[in-house]
Amino acid sequence: MTVARFSDRTAAGRLLAAEVVRRNPVSSVVCALPRGGVPVAVPVAEALGAPLDLLYVRKIGAPGHQELAAGSVID
Repeated sequence: MTVARFSDRTAAGRLLAAEVVRRNPVSSVVCALPRGGVPVAVPVAEALGAPLDLLYVRKIGAPGHQELAAGSVID
């Protein structure tokens, strides 16, 4: 399996946008998670001419493991 490397998240978003547009979706809405997901989602939304919405989620941590997520909830 080849792992793709990108100069930044926006570059990754441009590549993703090209693939999504190639699939010709109808009536799309692009959703992104704040922080890391927005720079990826913006080029996709722009390429599709679709609205961009944000999903605000909170991590449910695993007891005793600060970085491990056991789940998430939408605020």
